[in-house]
Amino acid sequence: MKKLLTLFLLLFTMLEAKSEHILLDFEGINSTPSPVGGFYDAKYGIIFDDHVGAYNHSDYVFSNEPSSETMIFSFSTFSMTKSSGFTNALSFYYSNNTSTSVTIFDASNNILSSVTIGSTGNTDPNAPNSWKHISLPFNGNAIHVEFGGNTLYDNIRLGSVDVLTLSDALKLLLGLLLAFISIKHLYQKKYV
Repeated sequence: MKKLLTLFLLLFTMLEAKSEHILLDFEGINSTPSPVGGFYDAKYGIIFDDHVGAYNHSDYVFSNEPSSETMIFSFSTFSMTKSSGFTNALSFYYSNNTSTSVTIFDASNNILSSVTIGSTGNTDPNAPNSWKHISLPFNGNAIHVEFGGNTLYDNIRLGSVDVLTLSDALKLLLGLLLAFISIKHLYQKKYV
């Protein structure tokens, strides 16, 4: 039984190690407003255009953000680039009063996924307070993402999706199999 448990734990660890999930919450950018630029370059190899800024509550009036207290904003479209790429999905929270688009590209500038996001219904256009979450699954290796302007963004997650992925499905099946084998083993010991 110990060997079986060790095998399952090793398999779970291998499955987890293969799925890369990067969360950009923009916390730790100490002086705001300031360009995000290469804040995540050393850790993740992610670079933002210089005209996208990080803001907190002392610079900009907003509330209810998913991770307090810093988010990003730009008046115009901006790019986020990860030269080594990422796979599976992109998800993020946003707040705005108009429609804009977010597009994911591969190294050849092919569109992997694109979405138009509408207004989040902020009750005060000068103090955004309503946030929505969106996930964009895609196939391929994404290199850069274009985010529409005049929108607040927070908790950008690369490589994860809010639906059951193959890795998650395998973990679930292996967990159920382990539970079944454990119950069967205990039942056999008790009644044999």
